[in-house]
Order: sequence, then C-alpha cells, then structure tokens
Amino acid sequence: MDNHDERLIEELQEILSQDSEGFARRAVVKFFTAWFSSCPSPTSCSLLMQSVPSVLSQGVADLDWEVKLHTLELAELLLDKTFPERLPLHPYAVISNQPHTCHAGENESDLLCSLNSLVDQGVVPALLCGLVDCDRPVALKACHSLLVNAGAPHVGSESRDEAAEETPCTDGDAVCVSVCEVLRTLDLDKKLSVLMQSSDHIYNSPLSLLQDILTGGSMGYIEWNSQDGYKVTL
Repeated sequence: MDNHDERLIEELQEILSQDSEGFARRAVVKFFTAWFSSCPSPTSCSLLMQSVPSVLSQGVADLDWEVKLHTLELAELLLDKTFPERLPLHPYAVISNQPHTCHAGENESDLLCSLNSLVDQGVVPALLCGLVDCDRPVALKACHSLLVNAGAPHVGSESRDEAAEETPCTDGDAVCVSVCEVLRTLDLDKKLSVLMQSSDHIYNSPLSLLQDILTGGSMGYIEWNSQDGYKVTL
C-alpha cells in the first residue's frame, strides 16, 4: 500500500468515529468489508489489517444498529478467511457439547495461533459484544457467527494444556482457557433459541403496556395483587 491508501484509511476511520450521519458510517464499514474481501491474503494488506481492531471496536459500539450489523459481517469475513473450512450454520442447528479434536493432518499450533490472532484483531471481542446487544438482528448475527466458530475444528484438551504451560498467564489469579472453551460456556444454543422467537412474547404483555403508559404519562408504579391483578398507583 502507498501513502494514498494510508490517507484513505485514516479518512475512513475519521468518518466512522465522527460523522453524525448513519448512512455515511454504514458506507465506511461496507467499504472496509469489500476491501478485505478483495484482499488475497493478510500479508498483502498489512496496513489494512492494522486498521481492523479500530474499525471493529468503533463499529460494534455505534448507536446505529445497521452499522453494528455491517461490522459483524466484517468480523464474519475475517472468521471465514481464518477458518475457510467452516460450514454455514443452519438457523436451527444444535452444536454438540463434545469437543471436535483435530484430524491427524491438522497443525494444532497453527489453530492456536489463528484463534489468538482473532482475539488480537478484535474479531472475538466484537462478536461477544454483539451477542449481548439490545438490537435483535445484531445479537442474532453474532450468535450465528459464534456458533459456527464454536463448532469449528480446534485443539484437543491435551494440546490446550500444553499451550497453557508454554504461555502462562501474567496474572497469578487468572485462569487460562481457550477461546473455544469460553464459547462453549455461553450456552449459545439457548441464546439462539431465545433470539429466534418473536419479541411479542416478551414485550406485548399487560404489564409492559402499563409500564409504557406510566412512562409516557405521570409518575407512578405497578404492584401485583393476587385478587385484583395489576394495580396502578399514580
């Protein structure tokens, strides 16, 4: 990349962080995604790769849900480039609790390096942030991506133990675990099941309607009475 590309990246990041128009920020993230998709390898786009953590962290924290969704698409693209053997996940697929160990021909150290790289690039943090996002489409996108990643081939327990011994934690009280182990503790299947349901079963209830009325009107509170039902006090 030349100086022109470097200036372009700086300008795009400035738009993403400072522009007040949502459509401009969406366009920036989509442009980065298209740029990365045309990049043959990370080594050939080193300057672009350096911008990944910043783009992901800013995009996933944006107030516009479409910006966040496009950011997760960028994170998913980076996942696909890291694990090209990943298969698309069916919306109702269930991931087995049994760990998938590496095949004989797989290089376990390379897999560990790839997972660490995804963390350093901000891909895994962005997906975890999206998983707890208040916007349902964003959380769904993150959950799908994490489920596929959790089902991807990864190192067995013995290799993880060896890796932990080779790279001890700096904090004596910390517990070293692999990325896949963390993903499996999140109960992503249950999270996906909840997200796949219509929001009506949560929000379209008598209690939520009363709360909306109180929020839009005068101050008051709601209490439950076993005989009379909901009682509104103004």
